[in-house]
Amino acid sequence: MMRLLLVVLALAAADAHIQRGKAYLYDYEATLMSGVPNAGFNRAGVKIHAKVEVIGLDHREALITVHQPEVLQYLDRWPGGEFSPISPSAEPLIREIQVPVKFKFDESSLVTAVFAPSDVSEEALNIIRAIINFFNFSYKKDKPLLKGQEDGLGGVCHTSYVVQEQGTSKKTVVSKTRDLGNCQQKIYTTTGAAYTETCPGCRMGTEHLRSTATYTYTLTDSEPQVIQDVEADEIHQFSPFFETEGSIVTQGRQKLTLISSERASQDVRSASQKKRGGLDFRFPTDAIMRLTPVAPIVEKDRTSQMEDTLRHLVENNQMEVHYDAPAKFMELAMMMRHMDSKQLDSLWRKIHSQKDYRRWVLDAVPAMATSEALSFVVQAVTSNYLTESEASSVLLSILHLVKVNITAIRDAKTLMDSPFVRASPSIRKSVTLAYGSMVNRFCAKTPV
Repeated sequence: MMRLLLVVLALAAADAHIQRGKAYLYDYEATLMSGVPNAGFNRAGVKIHAKVEVIGLDHREALITVHQPEVLQYLDRWPGGEFSPISPSAEPLIREIQVPVKFKFDESSLVTAVFAPSDVSEEALNIIRAIINFFNFSYKKDKPLLKGQEDGLGGVCHTSYVVQEQGTSKKTVVSKTRDLGNCQQKIYTTTGAAYTETCPGCRMGTEHLRSTATYTYTLTDSEPQVIQDVEADEIHQFSPFFETEGSIVTQGRQKLTLISSERASQDVRSASQKKRGGLDFRFPTDAIMRLTPVAPIVEKDRTSQMEDTLRHLVENNQMEVHYDAPAKFMELAMMMRHMDSKQLDSLWRKIHSQKDYRRWVLDAVPAMATSEALSFVVQAVTSNYLTESEASSVLLSILHLVKVNITAIRDAKTLMDSPFVRASPSIRKSVTLAYGSMVNRFCAKTPV
């Protein structure tokens, strides 16, 4: 009898918010904005609206499906701009987030594993993880205050639960706060910081990155309790130097509202799925190279897009710098990042005789930071396409920004041995020092 009672209690705890055989339909809204917090500056953002269906399965599992997602983007001054439909190039990702995903939770209602088909990308799965995160909720009704380390999207971080209201309204309101700066195991990735060094004593004077996430849950007072409404607000504030000198803010807001709850119409069987880790975000290296705050690139129309952007930069930055020049320059660099060395050479042959176009392309090539960009520069230098001043500027940038691998090191060695570089003492010195730095970076990250 005691064993049976323990099993019943365990199942009740596991199914506290998602009941086996029940289907819950939610309305989901999310907005993510990033940029300088001051008015008048450009910001980048995305807005998602969808219906989310969650079905309770056996063995403490649930199946989540995103329906009718609508995705908008924001690329404008703040405030005053408007969200617009996202580029058609994002349609494959939007289709992926509609694939049913299964997740497993323990007796405390904490998510322990996520299962999805192998062809679902990590980018799509990260979006779904953000929704599953709402159900990673270990509230205990008999404990009005609960603190401890809890696993979540950003890793195992300090989390607290506080009951704000209970009983009289037949609803329970619980606030959940996560200090993302106080984590035992923090999930993060760093890009563009090849030359930075950790400074243990620097954080004593200032905190360069502050991150918090707050969730407000409204639960029905019935037994078992059902998540009726959740509002989430997550803020990341990054101050490169000192907090008093300004910061970059990324803020995400999400809302999940229950529309209906009913018995599942039929036995639900998910498609072939494999374990894809837990709730924590994953950062595939190919996705990092595609991270960009500018508009997505349409594959079939890339050449005309790039030509339009290049023309816009040239025509609107003659006498003074146009307000959208930084965003357009980043757009140009990101589009060029998808080109190989032959395509870059073809572009160069089209514009090399036009001084203004030539300048913008040479400025954008180092920002590509790819092996293909370095191969193009090697070809341009060894073929005497560039003047000495152009070569000096491009080489100094590209050799320090390029992602270091064996191909990049070989190209740098070719540069050192080229007659053009040997003929210029200043360029030869810069290239030699940069080559040594590249070898050092490669050896530092390559296990012996």
